[in-house]
Amino acid sequence: MRKFEQFIHDQNLSRKRLHFSELSEKSIKKNLHGLQCENSTGDDLYNVKNVMSSFGMDECEDCRYCSLLNTSKNCYDVSSFGENISWIYDSVTMGITSNNCIFGHINVMNATNLIYCDIAMLSSKNCF
Repeated sequence: MRKFEQFIHDQNLSRKRLHFSELSEKSIKKNLHGLQCENSTGDDLYNVKNVMSSFGMDECEDCRYCSLLNTSKNCYDVSSFGENISWIYDSVTMGITSNNCIFGHINVMNATNLIYCDIAMLSSKNCF
């Protein structure tokens, strides 16, 4: 019999798997990692207010479905990094100090009033 088959059919392994499964079901699991979360849901939230279904947020307010944002406000469905951004909708990687942008991808550094922009760099403004 091959080593892999021996491993799968090992009676001790089955017993250990069952024991681990039972322990996992009985264990206490922390539902949220974070501090000072007011009216918020998600995980890894710190100093947030009105942040829903979001993860990896710090110093954010009035955001939904976001991840990895710092000091951001009024964002919806934004992910993969944003710092000091506001009024962003359905975008990925908004960078630093961007505002009033929708449907963007990798728009970084002072982007303002962008719609459907991809890789707009360094102070891009009023672009479609």
